[in-house]
Amino acid sequence: MKRVFTFLVGGKAGQGVRKAGTVASHLFVDMGRGAFQMDDYPSLIRGGYNFSVVSTSADEITSHYMNADLVVALDAASYEVHKDHLVKGGMMVCDSAVSGAGAITLPISSEAKKYPNPSLISGVGAVAALAAAIGLGREGLGGLVEREYKRGVEDNVAYALTIYDIAPPPDRPQIFVREG
Repeated sequence: MKRVFTFLVGGKAGQGVRKAGTVASHLFVDMGRGAFQMDDYPSLIRGGYNFSVVSTSADEITSHYMNADLVVALDAASYEVHKDHLVKGGMMVCDSAVSGAGAITLPISSEAKKYPNPSLISGVGAVAALAAAIGLGREGLGGLVEREYKRGVEDNVAYALTIYDIAPPPDRPQIFVREG
């Protein structure tokens, strides 16, 4: 059996969902893990629904898992679609504008409004939530955002660290995994 961790981020087209999935994949590979990313983006129109799923394992991984250990819902549609895709003991994180039973809420959209292009920066908030959940340090997150989000790097780093500092610390050290 493979030891697998799955991260799922969903939101509106234009919120940086696909980029957040790509950044998560790069993070896991940098950690020496295998990663498999699947992007679902049927709507190319700004505001349509999109999601990205990234599964990672210490071993080779050749597909994604739809049952996620961490779901970040940037909008209400993401919460509704993916609330049942959470594994037992997994974590659901929602933007504070979304109400979801059992979800941890973070001010992703309200904090984003403090920066240029607030809808585009929301995906950076999802990466910050992932970093907090897996126990990546502030310095590691800052470096990751600097490397992955070249445009507006200072704003992206500041925003990521703000969300990271608000996010609850992980209840388990480092990356938590399950048998899959």
